Amino acid sequence: AADDSREASIRADGKIGPYAVRGTLREDGDERLLLGFDEMLRRSVWIVVSAPGTLPVPDARRDLARGSRLRWLAGFRGERDAWDVYEAPEGEPLAVALLERHDWATVRRWLLDLAEEMRAASAEELPSPTLALERVWITRRGRARLLDFAGPRPDGATQPALGSGGGDLASAQAFLAALGEAAAKPPLPLHATTFLRSLGSAGFASFDD
Repeated sequence: AADDSREASIRADGKIGPYAVRGTLREDGDERLLLGFDEMLRRSVWIVVSAPGTLPVPDARRDLARGSRLRWLAGFRGERDAWDVYEAPEGEPLAVALLERHDWATVRRWLLDLAEEMRAASAEELPSPTLALERVWITRRGRARLLDFAGPRPDGATQPALGSGGGDLASAQAFLAALGEAAAKPPLPLHATTFLRSLGSAGFASFDD
């Protein structure tokens, strides 16, 4: 029955709502990430298909407009359908970006983007986002964006063990420290080594720090 409910979202004309479905980017249990196309605005979108009965995205998240998060565009909840549409950013999954090492200035920017997003999210009355390898997207301009769901599954990319950081400060620091160690090209500047060591030992008292 669950499979029937998910498939019912895609009509015979290959659409979900007004969006043309171009392919499947990821499938995990009851959740699928599809590549869609908005024919009216001529742009690609990501469509998250969830299990029937999934609660709607909160209004505060729908209205969120920060560069470190995806813009929510549309959604639907029905007896057999539950889906949400987000912008489809250019770039690549973090797992693909980690196939090579990067200079400290680049990695520092990623860490700052994610830390600033976690700081902002911690002040909102919304569920805290999850820091995880599959939820970080690196844009074409070299910025890190935090996804609300697992992003496109990379083909053949190495999956480094970065762990998964919840919304709490300690686990977020552990994730960011592991990311810095996995991404930065050695040798690191002394101040960077000291900084990553402090992150790894949860040495910061707040997201502001």
